[in-house]
Amino acid sequence: MAERIYPAAKPATNPTPTQPLNGNGNGNHANVMNGNGGVNQIFPPPKSQLYGANRPTYRPLPRHHRRRRNYCCACFLWSTFILIGILLLAAIAGGVIYSIYQPKKPSFSLTALKITQFNITNSKSDDTAHLNSKLNLTILAKSDNKDMIYYFNPMNVSVSPQNHPDVEIGSGSVPDFILGTHNQTSLRFVLSDSDILLQDPATANSLKSDLKKRNAFPIKVRLNTKVKVKMGVFNTRKVGLQISCEHIKILSETKTVTEVSKVKGGKNTTSSITTWNLDDKISVKCKFNLRIKIWKWTF
Repeated sequence: MAERIYPAAKPATNPTPTQPLNGNGNGNHANVMNGNGGVNQIFPPPKSQLYGANRPTYRPLPRHHRRRRNYCCACFLWSTFILIGILLLAAIAGGVIYSIYQPKKPSFSLTALKITQFNITNSKSDDTAHLNSKLNLTILAKSDNKDMIYYFNPMNVSVSPQNHPDVEIGSGSVPDFILGTHNQTSLRFVLSDSDILLQDPATANSLKSDLKKRNAFPIKVRLNTKVKVKMGVFNTRKVGLQISCEHIKILSETKTVTEVSKVKGGKNTTSSITTWNLDDKISVKCKFNLRIKIWKWTF
């Protein structure tokens, strides 16, 4: 039996040489000779091999700055519109109330003032001085409104010389009162202070010279209280009220008083008493200011 002859195995071809990353260096494909004399074309590698296949894809982060900015602008605009609307409504309501009730400010005037005692004594131990005083005054409160009622809290009063407003020569208060429609009320104060300390000798000497040299002694009266107003069915909140009566000139008057001795054969004693009075024909008008307090600030 004839033996079969098999052809020799196909010779192994050389493996394709390693391809450079960028092909032939210019980005185009390259031609490589194979073992059989043929030509194999090598194309440039894909971008995934050039830049790394495992690198995650770049995704830009979302930007919320514009949305946040728009939200802030919208809030500011709406707040501005709401505030303007509230102010317009308040102005309209105030105009309606004013046209209906036609409110008028109450008036305050000082109608009577008399100082019966005003003595300054120097201390022997130091340079200080002490002041003793007694005085009476009357304040007239008047309202010409037909539909407004004023409710006043207790009113505090203080009297001081015009040239020395920090020295208080008298203080007191009156209880709360009501000032009705087309009404007036007289407020009478009886003030008495003793042993008021004057630490500055210059102040004591200045007060003494004012009492001796001047026929008219200028003083200042200040009153502080709180008031609430009722207009028909509307009631306001209580606000501070400060009343000031300035440049009040009172005239001195000296009277001689003779005291008859109660002892038989004794001598009568004569003494002079000086008082300061406001002219009966003069009525001093007072100014008042509202004191509105918002948190820590007072306007």
